[in-house]
Amino acid sequence: MRKFAIIADDLTGAMDTGGQFARDGFHTLVHFLQAPPAVGEVAVVDTESRELSPEEAYGRVRKAAEALKGVPVYKKVDSTLRGPLGQELDALMDALGLEKAVVCPAFPAAGRTVLEGRLRVHGVPLLQTEFARDPLCPPTDHIGSLLARQSRRPVGEVPLQEVRRGADALAESLAARSEALLVVDALEPEDLAVLARAVGRMGEGVVACGSAGLAQALPGGLGLRPAGRAPRTRKAQGRPVLVVAGSQREVTRRQIRAAEGRGAALVHLAPLPTEDEARRALVQATEHLQAGRDVILTTAFQPPLPGQERAVAQHLGRLAAAVASQHAPGGWVLTGGAVAFAVCQALGIGSLEIGGEVAPGIPFGWVADGPWEGTPLVTKAGGFGGEDALAAAIAFLHGGEGNG
Repeated sequence: MRKFAIIADDLTGAMDTGGQFARDGFHTLVHFLQAPPAVGEVAVVDTESRELSPEEAYGRVRKAAEALKGVPVYKKVDSTLRGPLGQELDALMDALGLEKAVVCPAFPAAGRTVLEGRLRVHGVPLLQTEFARDPLCPPTDHIGSLLARQSRRPVGEVPLQEVRRGADALAESLAARSEALLVVDALEPEDLAVLARAVGRMGEGVVACGSAGLAQALPGGLGLRPAGRAPRTRKAQGRPVLVVAGSQREVTRRQIRAAEGRGAALVHLAPLPTEDEARRALVQATEHLQAGRDVILTTAFQPPLPGQERAVAQHLGRLAAAVASQHAPGGWVLTGGAVAFAVCQALGIGSLEIGGEVAPGIPFGWVADGPWEGTPLVTKAGGFGGEDALAAAIAFLHGGEGNG
């Protein structure tokens, strides 16, 4: 029986947010661009709307929300504010007749915090970090100002001192505010737990909006309980793992080098390679897999030209599928939301089941349909994880421990 739903704007976000419920024992499924079937306790819909125009994003989110009427919904947004956040919130609230949204993209475990309405990454204002170089990065790190530009609803702010008065007082304060969109400060996981409990006390008519950080606190805050399924996982069964990494984050490049240092074979190619370059990469990757080596297929060391990001992701997806058709890997590690989605599309995958987390914000699961059903995978947002994140994900698929 479905108990909760999540609408996310990209695949890695869908996975890391759904992973917060899976780790608590909820049967959690991610569905791509479609109304989810009535299976599982938590349905996550990936609308792939982060890079769309505001009008297109509104339409996709509204359609997804209308298919999810009858259960509480969480709106997942990017923890660095990319995409048409305001228009997507308008779509959700219009579809479900909601009066108020509380917005907090903080995720302390990944270094994201909100103070005085501004987003910081590891204590540094967003626009002073490498994320500011992303073409989708907003022109401001002040969340209220961003939402005021994007949404037709009035926006207000809730300072940290109100959060730290406790859930009952915060719920009263939120309910009394006239603004429809309320940006809430949070520095610590406990701040998010207080906010989740406040949302639970407010009842119907309000939606929570944020990243995996707030999602982690929602089951407890809303009083949701899983059916009690036994923890499950899938492993690579002795076969090598194929990593596909397209993110341009510096942390991703460090993670690739660390995994290479642990024995993975690196196959690097240009963002939009020639036919000869693509053929060479296909042969190299296939030969390494046949020899039993884990492989990292990546474009991370050469930035694409502006506007090429989606084409690069789709090319990587097709190349990864071609490699897999030559020698099936035992599991996948996909980093970067656009790349993860492109790989799944190229493989004909329509849904994933989430098992839990390898590390905070880095979920694992397995393919839930099609010819690759049962194949394990790990997804990772490009900016998440420490230097050993990819190496740890590979080790996990070979039998290591995670947070299931």
